[in-house]
Formats: sequence, C-alpha cells, structure tokens
Amino acid sequence: MSDRRPESSETVSSAEPAQRAFVALMLAKLKAGKDLRRAKVNRLRDAILANDYENSLKLDVAADRVVDAIELRSSSFRFGE
Repeated sequence: MSDRRPESSETVSSAEPAQRAFVALMLAKLKAGKDLRRAKVNRLRDAILANDYENSLKLDVAADRVVDAIELRSSSFRFGE
C-alpha cells in the first residue's frame, strides 16, 4: 500500500462530472473572495429565530449522545478502587 497522497488534480479528475463542476464553482467563488459559509449561517440564524431549527430528531440524537457519554464514563469508573 502506498503512503502517497493523490495530488489535488488527480482527486478532482477522478471525480464524477457533477462533482468536478461543483469543485470548479467553489474554487471560482473562493478565488473571487466570496464567503461560502455566509448563506448557510444566515439560513441557520433565520431558522433559530423562527424556532424552526430544533426538531424531535435533533433532540433524540442529542439525548442519545448524552446517555452514551454517561455510560462510557460510568463504565470506566470503578467503585472502591
């Protein structure tokens, strides 16, 4: 197995045409100095302000992660030692 990382041109050239078009678009926007995350930040901020950001799936995932973290900590903690 080779430890050589592919060059960026190799990675892009082996991608699907739609992926190549997306990468080309993003590179053009970056070169133009455009902030690529601003639209997403604005969408999320608007959703939070409208109370549409949180939903039951996100809350379930968060609760599962908390329970997993508690179980992990309690399994590594041994009483009496």
